[in-house]
Amino acid sequence: MASPHFANALTEDSLLQDALHRLEIQLRPALRALGTPDLALVFFSPHFVPQAEALQGGVQDFCRPRHLLGASAAGVIGAGREVENTPAISLTLGWLPEARVVPFLLHHENWNALVNSEHAFRETFPVPEDTRCLILLADPFSVPIGGLLDALNDYYPGLPAAGGMASAGRTPGSNVLLCDGEHATRGLAALALGGDFQAVFTLAQGCRPIGEPLSVTLAHRNVILRLENSPATEQLEQVIEKLPREMHALLRQGVFMGCATNPGKEQYGRGDFLIRPIIGLDQRSGAIALSDYVRSGDVVQFFVRDPQTAAEDLEMLLLPHAFRPPPAGALLFTCTGRGRGLYGYPNGDVTIIRENLGEDLPIGGMFCNGEIGMVGGKNYLHGHSASLVLFW
Repeated sequence: MASPHFANALTEDSLLQDALHRLEIQLRPALRALGTPDLALVFFSPHFVPQAEALQGGVQDFCRPRHLLGASAAGVIGAGREVENTPAISLTLGWLPEARVVPFLLHHENWNALVNSEHAFRETFPVPEDTRCLILLADPFSVPIGGLLDALNDYYPGLPAAGGMASAGRTPGSNVLLCDGEHATRGLAALALGGDFQAVFTLAQGCRPIGEPLSVTLAHRNVILRLENSPATEQLEQVIEKLPREMHALLRQGVFMGCATNPGKEQYGRGDFLIRPIIGLDQRSGAIALSDYVRSGDVVQFFVRDPQTAAEDLEMLLLPHAFRPPPAGALLFTCTGRGRGLYGYPNGDVTIIRENLGEDLPIGGMFCNGEIGMVGGKNYLHGHSASLVLFW
């Protein structure tokens, strides 16, 4: 049986032609040995957003991939490095045995109608039955990604997805998506991948729980009014008061809320919560506002960002694969809140992955404004996480 192959290159050249030449030099040996790649994944910093169309054309000229997907990002991952806040391009090529790759770029005007109709969704989301995984790249300002992932879970149950939200710009129209010669500043770009290969999905979170799980007793849309029949802010204050002094430094980076994926469990552990930012507090009403909807009866817990927990989570999830032959390649979609800002040094997630799975493992990817990954058999949008796909 043939095996998949991956190759990755990264450049920090700020001039596009120089950057393309640098990428070609790095990838030339793989292209000569393996021929035309089945897919190319290109991630590029804000510096290259105005030249996105030319960038895509240049990659297609020297790689001639059968399919190409790409997005703009605040930081890119490649060649064993995580490059943040500087001009950079990461290019990953994949050769998949018996590859079946279906790309699509969606610019939908009525997302609600799309996600609420299985017929419309399946027509617009052309996913073949033998698809092993989806790679999804979306613009955060024009795609209701939560509803879209809910529809994906309903209409294609059990189909894993990975990817993230473009992060190069902070205003509508400031991000770019690439897909097989097309480019867009809104919508969603995707690849459905099938073939004779194995794809393993891992989702690591970078937050540490504080306090105990709490039941939501009153909520409206994205606002929690009561936790355990007390004002939500009072519960938060009690949790903070009980924290050991050595943990107070973690509070400076903010407190987050974890929403349980299965509110009926008797005990909760790592991976049982979706981390959501707290976007507002009202001491007068006792309300806490989140970046996601919450309902009465949900179970939540407070969290803080913690580099030690982030590293431990990732290492623990990689452990089952450490005794296998090394993967052929990997894609990593990590939060803009991770990287140097979380660990205090560069290349944190990539270093952990390579130390556990192989120092030469080709890893391509980007920093995201929300990461897409599967937990408990369903796809969600996550925060402060690292969504990793390993290919064998």
